[in-house]
Amino acid sequence: MRPEHPFGSPPSLAEALAGAARRLGPAFRPSGSASEGRIRLSSDDPSLPDIELRFVRDRRLFSRTWPLVVESAVAGPGPDRSIALALERRWLGRRTELRPAAGSGTEATPWAGRFAAAGVLEGAATMTGVQGLRLTWEPGDGRWTLRVHTLAGALIGTAPSSAIAVGFEPEDVDGLLRLLRAFRTAALSPP
Repeated sequence: MRPEHPFGSPPSLAEALAGAARRLGPAFRPSGSASEGRIRLSSDDPSLPDIELRFVRDRRLFSRTWPLVVESAVAGPGPDRSIALALERRWLGRRTELRPAAGSGTEATPWAGRFAAAGVLEGAATMTGVQGLRLTWEPGDGRWTLRVHTLAGALIGTAPSSAIAVGFEPEDVDGLLRLLRAFRTAALSPP
């Protein structure tokens, strides 16, 4: 322990990513090291897609938060054109919905219902601090992509040279696994 950090050294991005990956075991195992700011995780469970973890810098002024981003992609059927679905929270009514993002058109609405019915929203609601959830479909790739920004597993700065890694609580892990299973189920189901 160094004297300038009496409670231990702040974790690096790679150390924080490795810690987040460990909390997702035994459901996932690293398929590489936490290099270049990201780590890939694979699962032997056929109901779970492979994922990638990385940090992104919060863009708010003076913020020292690095939310954890969980990304996954699953090949499956989709609409004829590109669409995006986003998590939308209505604070007044406390309602959370998966809605077509701007420019996705009316054909995105049934796809939003499909992912919601599979349980994507319930999985996200179980987690703490989900800042954003986005599903995209690219017909050229023939796959759905999920991107979740969460404070569970995030790196939060308390001063310019120090940061604290926020751990995954058991409900965060359960919620993420539930969300990923629902994503895979909906992405693979026929239209």
